[in-house]
Amino acid sequence: MKMTIGTKIQTLRKQRGLSQEQLAETLGVSRQAVSKWEAGQSVPDIDKIVLVCDFFGVTTDYILRNEELPKTEQEHEPQPDNLVQDKYSISENEVNTENEEKKKKSALLLAAAIMLYITSVVPPILIDGAVGPALMFVMVAVATGIIVYRSIVNSKNKREDEEEKKKEPENPVLKAVKSCVWAVAVIIYFLISFLTGAWYITWLVFPITGAITDVIEACFDLKGGGNK
Repeated sequence: MKMTIGTKIQTLRKQRGLSQEQLAETLGVSRQAVSKWEAGQSVPDIDKIVLVCDFFGVTTDYILRNEELPKTEQEHEPQPDNLVQDKYSISENEVNTENEEKKKKSALLLAAAIMLYITSVVPPILIDGAVGPALMFVMVAVATGIIVYRSIVNSKNKREDEEEKKKEPENPVLKAVKSCVWAVAVIIYFLISFLTGAWYITWLVFPITGAITDVIEACFDLKGGGNK
């Protein structure tokens, strides 16, 4: 019986009692990369193959050759005890739950930022003097800080996935929608600014538009995930 590279990696991983995420962290790749290797959807780069061989104590010849693991090695491969298996075993459900929690936190941060942007115009209306505008700028600054923080966290979470996707082309429909939204935002910005002369506040159109495009992109991601 012949074994592919992915099958061999999966066999070695299970013999060690490791989850895909644990192996991914050891090799410095994403869990999705390990999953694609084992499913035969992609092949690891040669440097990753060397890391796999070093980690599992096998030769590159064994990994690269389309042959089955010798019976003597299969039969005498040490099996992890319950304690080791409990330590390193992470189910797919746990990984999915963690990803869902990250998405919820990101959505809450975005909602908080949008709410601050919307309500930032209230203090200048209700409070006379310099206090009202000052509060408005504080709220805007806080909202912008939240969006920046959210972007940093999302970039960190998506970096490995983006590397694995090798910069796949953006959904053309999403790209067209985002372009239209930004075009409308620019028109609204200049129209309101010239009509009201309130240049000091109309710039808020741009961060709000950025938040809106984030929401649109998230909706496309959820729709794409549901169709898979």
